[in-house]
Amino acid sequence: MKDFIHEFWEEQARQHGVSHVASWGDNFAIALEIDTIAQDLKDGDKVLDVGCANGYSAFEQLGRHRLKKLVGVDFSAAMVASAREAKAQRGLGEEIEFHESDVRMLKFSDASFDAVYTTRVLINLPNWLEQMRGIRECLRVTRSGGKTILSEAFWEPLQLLNAMRTLKQLPPLVEHDFNRYLKKPVLEEFLAGLGLTFRCEEFSSVYYLGSRFLRDLVTDPAAWPGYSNPVNAAFYELENLTAILDINRLGQRGETMHGWDVNSYANRARAFGWKAIEIDGHDFEEIDRAFAEAIETRGQPTAIIARTIKGKGVKAVENKEGWHGKALDDPEGAIQELGGIRNEVVEVAKPEGDAKPHEFEAGPLELPRYELGEEVATRKAYGDALAALGGSDGRVVALDGEVSNSTFAEIFREAHPDRYFEMYIAEQQMVATAVGLQVRGWHPFASSFACFLSRAYDFIRMAAISRATMSLCGSHAGVSIGEDGPSQMALEDLAEFRAVHSSTVLYPSDPNQTAKLVGQMTQLPGISYIRTTRAATPVIYGSDEEFPIGGSKVVRSSEDDDVAIVAAGITLHEALKAADALAGEGVSARVIDLYSVKPIDVETLREAAEATNGRIVTVEDHWPEGGLGEAVLSAFAEADERPQVVKLAVESMPGSGKPSELMAAAGIDAEHIAEAVKRLVGARALTS
Repeated sequence: MKDFIHEFWEEQARQHGVSHVASWGDNFAIALEIDTIAQDLKDGDKVLDVGCANGYSAFEQLGRHRLKKLVGVDFSAAMVASAREAKAQRGLGEEIEFHESDVRMLKFSDASFDAVYTTRVLINLPNWLEQMRGIRECLRVTRSGGKTILSEAFWEPLQLLNAMRTLKQLPPLVEHDFNRYLKKPVLEEFLAGLGLTFRCEEFSSVYYLGSRFLRDLVTDPAAWPGYSNPVNAAFYELENLTAILDINRLGQRGETMHGWDVNSYANRARAFGWKAIEIDGHDFEEIDRAFAEAIETRGQPTAIIARTIKGKGVKAVENKEGWHGKALDDPEGAIQELGGIRNEVVEVAKPEGDAKPHEFEAGPLELPRYELGEEVATRKAYGDALAALGGSDGRVVALDGEVSNSTFAEIFREAHPDRYFEMYIAEQQMVATAVGLQVRGWHPFASSFACFLSRAYDFIRMAAISRATMSLCGSHAGVSIGEDGPSQMALEDLAEFRAVHSSTVLYPSDPNQTAKLVGQMTQLPGISYIRTTRAATPVIYGSDEEFPIGGSKVVRSSEDDDVAIVAAGITLHEALKAADALAGEGVSARVIDLYSVKPIDVETLREAAEATNGRIVTVEDHWPEGGLGEAVLSAFAEADERPQVVKLAVESMPGSGKPSELMAAAGIDAEHIAEAVKRLVGARALTS
């Protein structure tokens, strides 16, 4: 067992290096642990960190206190090597050191430390007798009047948590089989026998209640978007990223929630895996030291939390409410208070080198090809085409919101792992990252379920305002996704993206069409959006056909069409079935594939209206507001003569069921399309 445990932690060190993940993969929990231990340390202490792993917690404690000395020990040589590497990267000296040692045989003299703390060390020992040995050693090296802090996992809270999970028919939590949880009554009895007092502080119980019980009671895990991904910047260890928070106490209408409580902001940053530095934002020396510390930080991003005074230096407005967005009453006087006009120019350091992004090798574009008649989902075609595009254009990068096995962005990930970014369930951050990538010359493709992109709509809107160029893909749209239910059904995405300034909105119905459209998206300025379908649908277009942006396809027509059915995506296939059924009843239907919803093919739609004596039926797997039907109506807004347009769309809140059942219930399947056409043709025949 000992060899197994030792090898486990050795592998953790080899795999994760200086990242906090080597010790504990839960960002929030490790931040809580660090905060709790920090409360029992004070400036001037000589401290021993037992089970220091790669030193992550030790460096945090050293940054929070002016300790006389901090010594970290771990029984894993690889962990100690990682800690020493991190120390060298940070440029630290004798104030901190790391050694290989076992908690049961600490290599220090009696009463050597003011404070000794363990971090999940005793639970790795095989039994209570060995755990007692470890505790005795920690007590031995703690001076009289000092503190021994045991940050360990206890048996009782785990049993209570699992009992609650069992009650709600959730599986029990599975921990490493080598973990031996401490029992409070046994520990209390042991310490009482030594004449010692014992204070228990359950720093993570409330968090575990939420993250390991309440969260799993939610039927839709996406309702907890922040849990899986507190901050991707920390996950990717972006040590060259520094955020500056200006904490000036005041908002627009008064004091903010936390005012000048900079510690509350710092704790949030630390909980998300960031290094937090609190400073006086008006003290140039503190600012300089903070920047220097941020530069030296390794393995995590840095947040500088600066306490500032709004309007500092001008008495009329300094730290005063009611001045947000208002002009000064006496601007000339304010300038004089600030020292007058000085025309000072501050030269800032320019980046070294040409700062060009890395260039990946690229070859010819070979889009995937699909055979007529086979059934392939357009979401699968998106993944195939994106991977092919990545092979021909080194600028292409892909991001996904933890659903790449559904959007099929995983195909790009397997082909181009260096250009794929997993953003987890954090769609706002996914779009924000895409904006940053395109600034650096990359062309990002970001994908998620179409419904989840609504979370990021503000970021998409701001991206358009910033004239960003990027491509977005929303899969699993409409009631046709079936059993997942309305929380997963995007029924407003076409309206959302049509409303974005300078956007392009595409909705393919066929895999060859999808591939050709994806292949053109890198050439589109602004925000481009492609809506893909969950279900596998028949291939109806040859692989050599072209689909220009702003165009459409007349899939079926005659010289004497009675009506035009305009559809896209999943409903195009229903429209074709309806046209077949109508033909058997003597009604000729022209079927138009409106794959480019914006820009729209005005010419083809107006030609169809003229050819059918103004009879058009639109059908869409979307709410009636702002979708395909209203896009068609916009094509006739400035026309002298307007057709009669019947819009078939999802009118009522859907439930869960089979795709065919839900499409029928919404009135957008082939049968309902045919009925709508017959009513329209019959009504016009009676009035003509």
